[in-house]
Amino acid sequence: MIALARSVCLTIVAAIAISHALPARGDSVADFYKGKQMQMLIGFGPGGNYDRYARTIAQHWGRLISGHPSFVARNVPGASTKVVTNQLYNVLPKDGTVVAAVSRGIVHEELWGGKGVKFKSTKLNWIGSANNVVGVCVVWHTAPVTNLRSFLSTNLVFASTGPGGDSDAIPRVLNNLFDAKIKRVSGYQGGGAMNLAIERGEVQGRCGWSWGSVVSTRSQWLQKKKIKVMLQYALTKHPDHLDVPLMMDLARNDRERKILELILARQTMGRPYVSPPAVPVERLKALRSTFMKLMKDESFLKDAKKMKLEINPVGGEEVQRIVASMFAAPQDVIEASKQAVK
Repeated sequence: MIALARSVCLTIVAAIAISHALPARGDSVADFYKGKQMQMLIGFGPGGNYDRYARTIAQHWGRLISGHPSFVARNVPGASTKVVTNQLYNVLPKDGTVVAAVSRGIVHEELWGGKGVKFKSTKLNWIGSANNVVGVCVVWHTAPVTNLRSFLSTNLVFASTGPGGDSDAIPRVLNNLFDAKIKRVSGYQGGGAMNLAIERGEVQGRCGWSWGSVVSTRSQWLQKKKIKVMLQYALTKHPDHLDVPLMMDLARNDRERKILELILARQTMGRPYVSPPAVPVERLKALRSTFMKLMKDESFLKDAKKMKLEINPVGGEEVQRIVASMFAAPQDVIEASKQAVK
């Protein structure tokens, strides 16, 4: 009996030892992220709202992810975020420790056969966006335009980050579809640089500026009437700007509407966050779910409000669906939309 009891005890001790050696079921995400440092790569230079959103999110996100990883934010500007997207797809770790803030126009770069694209948008893992975006075109108060008609008919010089971004694409659409006369000066490393160029008189205005960014970064310009909002572009108007013309309303027929819908689908994607392909499913699920949880987090929202960051989130699954739908569009509409931004 003593020997039997001793044998049973040894068996129990061995079982306990084995159970402690194995990872707890359901804790694989926590086990992986514990003690990790995650990268938040920002595809634009400092100063603009892509940068402000990404850094604010990076400050709070880690405490909501199981294992509580820390985040380090770093700017990787270049080619309207093609540089960072190419790195994300081909070089950077695919283990769930890297997230990038990329241009909402990056998908169109592939869709339209842009140069230097070394990624597949549908294979990237889209995490979500803190807001869908209603973009605006603005001119400095000295520009000789007063309404939409004069805006479209006057020779204007606008700032642009380069091909792929809204600041380049939207003026091209206005020029090609609606006979606007906007000349683009490219190469600015984000919104902050473009705003400085406007203030210095290097250019007369810009498109590719979300209304939320205008409010958060240049509210004093609005108060002092330094800028005039000439047009908004999205699928629907912003509630703050019901009196400003919507680009969709410029469409003269059903074909132009379909072209604009494909071009402006990117606005719903807002300022998207994306991770590489092949991220383990449970980690991708954790990133997506905690991102949306963060959008309701009191501490994060307090900081976002302080910085005047507009929060109306779009989930990763929805962004992934939008990306897939772009590539599922009829080929003739894709080609026509490409010509509109050519």
